[in-house]
Amino acid sequence: MMTLKALSKHFSNTCKTIATLAFAVACIAPLKGREDTKANYQLSPGDTLQMSILQEPDMKTEVRVSIDGTIQLPLVGEVQVAGKSLPELRKELYTAYDSKYLVRPQIALNIKEYAQRRVRVRGEVNKPGFVLIPPEENFTLIDVITAAGDITPSGNERKVELRRFDRDGSSSTQTIDLSQLDRYPELSQSYLKDGDEVIVPEKLF
Repeated sequence: MMTLKALSKHFSNTCKTIATLAFAVACIAPLKGREDTKANYQLSPGDTLQMSILQEPDMKTEVRVSIDGTIQLPLVGEVQVAGKSLPELRKELYTAYDSKYLVRPQIALNIKEYAQRRVRVRGEVNKPGFVLIPPEENFTLIDVITAAGDITPSGNERKVELRRFDRDGSSSTQTIDLSQLDRYPELSQSYLKDGDEVIVPEKLF
């Protein structure tokens, strides 16, 4: 039978073990969240990408995504990367290198630096102006409006405009009824891009 002193020591050690495990879980959880977010991040112009291939030191590359969404890589040349996640790009590069140049290449990709992305929000929101999209994150239309302080009582949520500017200087505008956002599944699940503009008009009584 354990003495009172031994029981006390055993209880103390058990508490320390539990505390250590709790700390480890607390540390791992946010790290996993960041990894999941990074895996879903869609590359955009201005991002700096690093690539390395196991046992191929000459293939190590650091390149910035150009304004047209492409990068130049050894052997395969120009690759369109804008709008793709790292897992998607890794799979594509594996196929490109494995088909002609390397045997079962083990490719590592990393985003060294994220491009600053901002969306302008105008009209009937509580905080009009530019919304900066944090690195490693993607914002939907609702995310951007929320970051702008949400729509004011006089704002018309049924006629929100999303304006997108193309590289050739042209633009396109889509009018969206936020009260029926489920009618726009492609929009409710897609992310806004750098330079997009959101306009919330005033209600006409």
